Formats: sequence, structure tokens, C-alpha cells
Amino acid sequence: MKHGLRSRRMSGKFMESSCGNISAVDPSSGSDAAEKLSSLLNNVPGAVYRGLRDWSLQFLGAEVERLTGYPPEVFLRREVNWKQIVHPEDLPRVVERFRSAAGTMEKNLRVRYRIRRRDGSERWLEDRRQMIYDEDGHFSRVDGLLLDITEEKATEDNLRRTVSLLNATLESTADGILVVDAAGKIAISNRRFLELWRIPEEVMASKEDEHAISFVLGQLKYPEAFLEKVRKLYAAPEEESSDMLEFKDGRVFERYSLPMRSPEGVIGRVWSFRDVTERRRAEEAILQARNDWEDTFDNMGDAVTVHDMEFNIVHANRAARELFGLPLLGGTLPVKCCEHFHGKADPPEDCPGRTCLSTGRSSTREVFEPHLNRQLELRAIPRIDRNRRVVGLIHVVRDVTERRRSEEELRKSHEMLRLSQKMEAVGRLAGGVAHDFNNLLLVIGGYSDLLLQRLPPDSEYREDVEEIRKAGTRASSLTQQLLAFSRKQVIAPRVADLNEVVAGMEKMLRRMIGEDIDLVTVLRPGLWNVRVDTGQIEQVLMNLAVNARDAMPGVGKLRIETENGRIDERWAGRQGYGEPGEYVVLSVRDTGSGMDEDTLSRVFEPFFSTKGQGKGTGLGLATVYGIVKQSGGYISAESRPGEGSAFLIYLPRSEALAVDRAADIPATHVRGKGETILLVEDEETVRHFLRTALSEGGYDLLEADDGEEAIALLRRDGRPIHLLITDVIMPKMGGKELSDRLAADRPEMKVLFVSGYVDNEILREQRFERGEAYLQKPFAPETLLRTVRKMLEPDPAQER
Repeated sequence: MKHGLRSRRMSGKFMESSCGNISAVDPSSGSDAAEKLSSLLNNVPGAVYRGLRDWSLQFLGAEVERLTGYPPEVFLRREVNWKQIVHPEDLPRVVERFRSAAGTMEKNLRVRYRIRRRDGSERWLEDRRQMIYDEDGHFSRVDGLLLDITEEKATEDNLRRTVSLLNATLESTADGILVVDAAGKIAISNRRFLELWRIPEEVMASKEDEHAISFVLGQLKYPEAFLEKVRKLYAAPEEESSDMLEFKDGRVFERYSLPMRSPEGVIGRVWSFRDVTERRRAEEAILQARNDWEDTFDNMGDAVTVHDMEFNIVHANRAARELFGLPLLGGTLPVKCCEHFHGKADPPEDCPGRTCLSTGRSSTREVFEPHLNRQLELRAIPRIDRNRRVVGLIHVVRDVTERRRSEEELRKSHEMLRLSQKMEAVGRLAGGVAHDFNNLLLVIGGYSDLLLQRLPPDSEYREDVEEIRKAGTRASSLTQQLLAFSRKQVIAPRVADLNEVVAGMEKMLRRMIGEDIDLVTVLRPGLWNVRVDTGQIEQVLMNLAVNARDAMPGVGKLRIETENGRIDERWAGRQGYGEPGEYVVLSVRDTGSGMDEDTLSRVFEPFFSTKGQGKGTGLGLATVYGIVKQSGGYISAESRPGEGSAFLIYLPRSEALAVDRAADIPATHVRGKGETILLVEDEETVRHFLRTALSEGGYDLLEADDGEEAIALLRRDGRPIHLLITDVIMPKMGGKELSDRLAADRPEMKVLFVSGYVDNEILREQRFERGEAYLQKPFAPETLLRTVRKMLEPDPAQER
């Protein structure tokens, strides 16, 4: 096998090795082929060589000595292998590249690497190889050309460093930079440019200008103006430009454009973009703050004047100019305040401004100005410069006439709060005693009813029993009024039309107030619905009618009106209470004697009455107040002595539709049919009464005195239970818990809760399920039997 590499050129000869021996080919020998080959090799700008798989050289041009410092023969004799002079840092890469090229049968490749010359210096070579393969596709040899690219590589490195420095400069700036050529094509941009314009890197890398411009134009508020500016600049290459760009999202950019020049002239344009959004906002904020300050100063309700150290007014707002007749700025200001206000050269001794300048502290004084007929608060505030020196003062004059009125309104609000707290305290007392009272009244009233049913009409005891019953009824009524005004009464709200409630009460009210008083009702059509306990609203109407009747001992007029209305923040602020929204307004007005301010401020207090001894309980209007508050509404009273009184009730609007009341079961159908009732009541006297009433009413009873005993009883007695009647509050286990535990095994069982206790979450919220009902103690036997029958009778709607 021959080994060859291009040898050094000596006297027109090149070197070739054959089987390890070196021979010279002399072009003068007459060999035409040798002459041509020598001419070719000696004129190639580099070292031509042929190399084999083991990196040995078969022939080699003489130029190799200039490149490496070694004569060609040292390579041809294999004294030096080419691998030995390849820089050790580059050798692995070069070997891998050659191996990879041979593995994929590449025909041509170029590899750049460093070599170490004989003198130890380094040179960069570009090795251009033509890969030769045998018939089986195996790599056989390589014919190549070695070029010295050291200077070129140095130039490239310098250029790379220059470009790197330029890129670092571009990337370090806070501005977005875009460079375009003379044709407007993108040449280079920095990352900040992409960030500012939110252009994906792949779009810029594609160099598709139209694609990039679409990202730009889509963000601008005025894209056509942007393009027009670009066109003008490209039409005038030497022109410089700067303007502002506004974005749809509120950002603002400064845009600068400069021509890019070379010795040959303008070769492109540099665009610079700076995000000045925050600066613009800050400038606008400063300008706005200045305008706001000037607007605020000029629109302040207080009269404000700015003075220098000689009491000259150098600035005055509109209120001061109007109040004191001061001229506008630019007119005859400055003027001395003491001369203008008092006609004197010096301010008086008690002038707040004089005290302020002498002490360096604020000074306040309140005076009455007779010529203005106003109560004024004068306040002088020192003006301090950066060196903490007093350089003047600011004079603030406030009209406090309305403040006095506001303070009076605040006093009224405090009175309302005091009343609310007083009623809450009484309410706690009422709620505390109601349970025991109701149990006692249930037994008294219940047994009275049973006795009256048993006594013959002509019994000598009947009148006595009726008196007992009347006393119990009055006691029950008093208890209910206490609960009503304290807002602890259990209510049964429903959606209702207030016009229907008033119309239904009209006949009763006429009988109640008498013929001498004219009753007028104004029920406006289209009235919104409200969600109330209609029975309680009827109580409100009766109490207000009675109150009006007593205020009109002779003839008079009682006017009841309904209308839709609103509570706004202004009304709520004036009254000291109220939630803004839509309300139905029920007003009751009379032409009676009216009330003075002291009486009006206490009108809703419990037990407060202007009637004589024994003529009133003082609970009528307190009850009205409690019912309205428990219904989620508000009530206000208006009155003056001799001008009558007006009570305005605001009930929240309900969007739901009104429903009709269910018809009561006829009295002939209240007796039982032998159904089994489980009666659970911890109060023995109450349980005994209920057992008597239910047994005589036709029902079969099981009894227990608490929930645990009831559960134990049902375990022994497996008969079906049609209805559970249970007290709500009992020791060991309450009625609600008992009902829930029994419902799992007896889902068809109905439940009737009874209680004299009112301060219980279950009762106040009426959270009863289907098949459950509630009956408030005390109640009559007839009411009990009617309720039980109504629960046990099948629903006609379900039967259909």
C-alpha cells in the first residue's frame, strides 16, 4: 500500500513516498504528466495531500513546511504522524468528525482545527477532504487540501468579539433597538425590543417583516399613523425623528429613529423604543394632582385664604371670595385681611392668625358674625418652609351653623339607640318569663275551656269560669305584646299584598274608632308584595288606630295609605338607620293633638304612656315598633303639637308572588278518628291538660315526659304512631332531636311542636320540614284539635 502526503516544493519538485521510500519527481525530466502535476500542486494556495485510514500520508505538497515547520519527508517517512501535530484540545472533535463522515459515506467535508508547529506556535487550518470509498463502500483514502486560515480566524474572532460587544451593548440597554437596512428589511434587534413589542423570537428569526409588522400593528391604538410615519422616514433617509406611540392596553412608547450611515451614505435606519408608560402616568398623576389640588382648593366648602407674614391675602378660594367679597387672583390681591374684614391696619389681639404666627402652632376660635348671620369656626394653620420656618398662614373659615343641626340629629340617633337597648333589655326579661307564663296560661285557659264545654248554659259556676278564662286571655295578650315589641315572638311570615290586609281590616277599624272619626284609606294599585306575618300587621293597624282614636277625643280624620317607595342613603343618613332599597310604605296619619319633641323621642319606649292611670299599658306603640323591626322593616314618627301625628312604616319589597291563606277545617270535622298520638311533655300539668283535651277529642294516646322515655316507650309498644306532639325544649332530649331520631323508622309520622319558650333558633327561623308544624303556647283546646285534625287529614291536592 502506498502512503502519500503533499511534500515541500524544492526546485520545482514535489515529494511522494512509495512503500516507505522517498522519491523526487523532476518536472524537467520530460515526463508530461509529472510536469503537469508539479505545476498543479505548486500553484494551489495550500498543501495538497493524500492520506490513508491510519492518518499516514501518501503524498504531500511542499507548502506543508510553511504551514507546520516540518519538511514533507518527515511525514512521508512517518517520523511524525499528522495526529501528533493536531492540537490536543481539537483532536477528539476532529477524529469524531472524520469517523462520523466515513460512517455515513460523506464525500466532501470541511473541518477547522488548530495545529502545533515545529516551533511550538499554533496555526489554524481548514482541512478540505474528498472521501474515497472502495467498491464495498469502505473508506479507502482521502484526498485533501490544507489551507492556512489563521489570519481569517483572527479576523473572525475579532469580528465575533465586536459583534458580541455590540450585542451586549444592545442587550444591556433598557430601550428596544431595531436595525433595518436601506430597503427596510430587519437586520438586527435586541431582546428588549421583542419584550416591548411582545413579538415571538421565531417570528423575528424568520426575517419575515410582514409577519413581525402584524404583531406591531395589532397592539397600537393608531396603526395607520404608525405606518404613515414609517413611510415618510423611508422616503427621506437623512431625516431624524421622535414621537410617541400609544397602545390599546394603555402603554406608551417613545420612538426615536436615526439614519445609519457609512462612508458610502445611508445604509439603513436605527429605531429605538422606550417604554415611558410609568413616566407618562407619573407626569399625568403630577398634573392631575396639581389640577385636583386647585379644583379641591377652589371647590372646598370652607372659605380658605393663604396669607404671608404681613397678613396679606395672596390666595383665596371661591368660597372665601363669595363669603367675604374678595377679588379674584390677578385683580387687587394681595390685600390685608384685617383691613378688608375689620377696617383696621392691624389684626385684633384675639385673632387666630396673630396667635398662629407668634406661636407657630394652629389656633382655632368660634365666633358669630352678625352681618352674615352665621356661626363661624376660624382656624389658622402655620405655613412651614423646608427649613421649618413659619412663612405665613392658612386661614380656614368653616360655617358651623349646620353642624349644630347635625349634632341635634345625632342626639336623636343616640336616643333611638338608647331606646333599642332598653327594649332589648325588656325583651330579654319577656323572653325569660314567657316560657313559664305560657305553660301556666295554657293550663288555666285550657281547663277553663274544658269546664265551659262541660257546664250547662244555666250553671251558676259558668260566669266564674268565664271570668277565669277572660283573665287568662288578658294575661296571654299581655305576654304576646311583650314578646312582640321585644321581637321574640314566633312569627309565620308569608308573601302578601298589603292592600288586601288593610282592606280586610277596614270594617273592624271603623267599629273600633267610632262614628265621629272619618276613616280614609288610599290603597294605591300596583303595590309590591311584602313578606310578613299578616296577623301581626293587623295588630299594628289596630294599635295605631287605637292610638289615633285616643288622640282625637272629638271629631277627626284617620288616613291610612299604601304606596311603593325607596330608602336611599340620604334618608338613612338623616334618620340614623335604614338599609337602602325598595320598600312598601304603610302610613297612618291622624288629625289629633300631636306630640312635642320630648314625647316624640320616647314614643316607642315600652311602658311609656301619656294617657291617665289605668287607661293604657304603654305597650301599644312599643308592640308596633317590635313587630315592624321583626318583619325587617323600619318605622318613623312625625308630629307637632296641634298638628296631628304620622307613622310611616317601611316593609322590604318581596319579589315572590302572594299566596292565599289555607281555609280552616270546619268545626264539625275537628274530632279524631281514633288515631294514635304520642304526647311528649315534661311539664306534668300541661301534659295532663293535653291528654284530657286529646282523649276527649277522639284520639288514642301514648305519654312520655321526655325524649328518652318516648323512645323507650316505642320500643315496647310497636303500634303505628300517626302524630307526635312534643314540647321543643325538654331535659335530656329536646323535641327536634326526638323528631329526627324517630323519623328514620317512622317517615309517615307527622310532628306537631308546642312550646311556650320563644328564644330558640328553631322557632325564630321556623325551620320545620314537610309534615311538621308548630303551635305556640298558650292555645285553646279547640285550636289544638283543629290543628291536629288539619295535620292528619289527607291533602285533597295529593288525593287528586
